[in-house]
Amino acid sequence: MKLCNVFLVLEYKGPLARSQNATDVTAVDQFVQGMEPVIQIDKDVADVVDFDEILRFKAEKLGLPSKIIRDKDQVAQMRQEKQKIMEEQQQAQQAQQTSEVAKNVSPLVRSLSEKGKPGSIMEKVAAGAGR
Repeated sequence: MKLCNVFLVLEYKGPLARSQNATDVTAVDQFVQGMEPVIQIDKDVADVVDFDEILRFKAEKLGLPSKIIRDKDQVAQMRQEKQKIMEEQQQAQQAQQTSEVAKNVSPLVRSLSEKGKPGSIMEKVAAGAGR
């Protein structure tokens, strides 16, 4: 239908259409439930299904307003931000572990170097580094 140079798409949701949509949603739910035991055996099979699209499909079939579902670009941006935060947290954790190792090794190195005995481990290490 064209009204004031704008195309409108009208969709009638009668009882038969609503019944078919409910059947579609039930079929998707049964499919996902049937996947659970298979995923427990092989987690990689979950990659076959686009779970984002399943949710979008169900939202559409249930007649949910589109404004409550984020668009694909928003979802992608949110996931990138989450990934960046996770990477930063991993880097911070690795840096903390490295500093703890250095802190724990430092007294040992100091103790060995203070002994200063000829032929001590530190002299052997230093001699090896000068080669």
